[in-house]
Amino acid sequence: MLWPRGEVFDHATVHTAVRWSVRDVMEFLKGLKKSIPGTAVLRTRFLDYCADPGEHTPHLTQAEALAYWTVFSNINRAVFPSSAGSSSNASVKTSASLGDANDWCDIRVLGVLLFLQILPYSRNLRQESFRRGTAAGESWVQALPDASTAAHSPRSQSQQSPRASMVMSSQISGGRIGRDNQQAIGFIRTHCASLLRIVCQCFEDPSGASSPTSSPPKKEVKVDKVSSEAMDKLGILIAGGPSFGSPCKTLHEAVFALSGASSLRSRISSSPSIAFEKLQGLIESNLVWNEVVYTPTLGTNKSGPINTESPSSCAIGYRSLTLSGLSKTTILRDVTRGSSATDLLYISNCSETVIYLTGPIRFAAVVGCVDCDIVLLCCTCQVSVANCERCNIHTITTAIRLESGVDVNLYTLTRNPPVITGDCRGIKLAPFNVLYSGSAALLKTAGMLDLIGTETELPNRHAAGIWAHPTWCPLMPDAGGDRASSASATSNRSSTGSAGSDKQATQGYYLMAPESFNTVSFPEPRSASREGGLDGGEIVPKLALPEVYYDALEERRETHAKLCGQLDEIADSARRQQVSELMEGYFREWIANTNRTRQLVDLVRISQEQREGRDRASSGRDH
Repeated sequence: MLWPRGEVFDHATVHTAVRWSVRDVMEFLKGLKKSIPGTAVLRTRFLDYCADPGEHTPHLTQAEALAYWTVFSNINRAVFPSSAGSSSNASVKTSASLGDANDWCDIRVLGVLLFLQILPYSRNLRQESFRRGTAAGESWVQALPDASTAAHSPRSQSQQSPRASMVMSSQISGGRIGRDNQQAIGFIRTHCASLLRIVCQCFEDPSGASSPTSSPPKKEVKVDKVSSEAMDKLGILIAGGPSFGSPCKTLHEAVFALSGASSLRSRISSSPSIAFEKLQGLIESNLVWNEVVYTPTLGTNKSGPINTESPSSCAIGYRSLTLSGLSKTTILRDVTRGSSATDLLYISNCSETVIYLTGPIRFAAVVGCVDCDIVLLCCTCQVSVANCERCNIHTITTAIRLESGVDVNLYTLTRNPPVITGDCRGIKLAPFNVLYSGSAALLKTAGMLDLIGTETELPNRHAAGIWAHPTWCPLMPDAGGDRASSASATSNRSSTGSAGSDKQATQGYYLMAPESFNTVSFPEPRSASREGGLDGGEIVPKLALPEVYYDALEERRETHAKLCGQLDEIADSARRQQVSELMEGYFREWIANTNRTRQLVDLVRISQEQREGRDRASSGRDH
């Protein structure tokens, strides 16, 4: 059986102002192919090619080219770890950074991911909404003459904003935004011929194509056979295997099993191949959705919250967790304390919910959440946040992509600049701020320990400041409608930044002020402090912070220590008790005003349940 890779559909679409068609993708790849000697596209070559408006259409700004490369390169590295970049551990650490010129991607993989951009704005819609949107044409943000108009407010949802259409579609579908799985299957079936032509490096646009947005008919395909190597490049989008939880290592193994080809034939032929039309028919007729790994969140009979994970029999890399429709609750999953490991995380439609996950996680998607705090300690590939409002995201990851959000705070430590696309308003960026005693061991397991450093090695200072330099790709064009540069593309944005920065005032994001920055502790059985030490045992690693943020925390700590010293100087025990009760009252009031009472109650309940579970397990072993 064959199925779409849900994580690629969740994370590979980069919502910029460019509207791609089949013809645009083919022409883009045709020109790119002429500029490289083989199939490997270096990062520098891709950026140079995109920067030359005479070589291709549509023209991409530098920010858009960087956004595409960041997302495509990381997904390529996650799906094909042995063939992307260099195989050495040291090179992987450097090639995972956007600044490494030796980072490369196969043009066939790059082409498939670029072809995915012709997908409508978001697949997180019902199929009926997708068909209506396709028939009516997509709606895009237009430049407004006055930045003070209501449509520039983060609270205003213009009818031309793709984010507004998402909100309306969620209202039509009962207020839920989630995976539209049939759209992914329909996309591959509709464009199967074009996808096969891309992996065969046949980028010529067939004559007589009726529409630039439709794939060529089967009779116009001029490729006779598809080699196993080319077939495996399509594996970036399609996986297959004998069962949903046990995928084959390569796509051609799954296809040959479907076509009845024996393993002996594969061993005899150094490059086994299959007829183009036969392969197209096999894919179109055998493609189904993998509901074991990618739990559907739309079209199900269950209208309430969804909290499911894949069976334990699923292969490593396919262990998934889906959280959907949760409201006013707390989720805590610590792998070091007995929770199941998760590779693919999908969070959608949650409100007023706090989620703590240690990881390591390969892919994490957060869609349509409101008033949520989400802590993802370690994500080895990418975190994607889309259509969220008033959320706090804390994560250490290789890359992070934010799409069409309002009042979202990103606390990140990442190898690549954050990619911010779509209709974003009031985005606040800050360094990673979560304290956890097991973070060093966790990141060492994921090969990301260099980001925070050790007692003998300093943290990666380059990565520590990348969060403050995002790749900003707004939808709004300049007044003339041309997309000449990233600076002009943001000239009509409202001022949501700090008053001291003219650059940030023209963009929908700004940097958090150091005096407003604070730390968050990951819930553990014993309290953790920034100074370290859990009952003299485990040490909490220091955060990799820019100096200005570290100084602000130090100043706050010194103020706290001074206050404690003044309390100790009170000789009268009755007065000391009175002051302590007064401070405790202020603390309780702060907990109530910040809506943390429910979270504390939930954490106590979770701790009790975990303790009871350990007691039952130990008693069972004794008997």
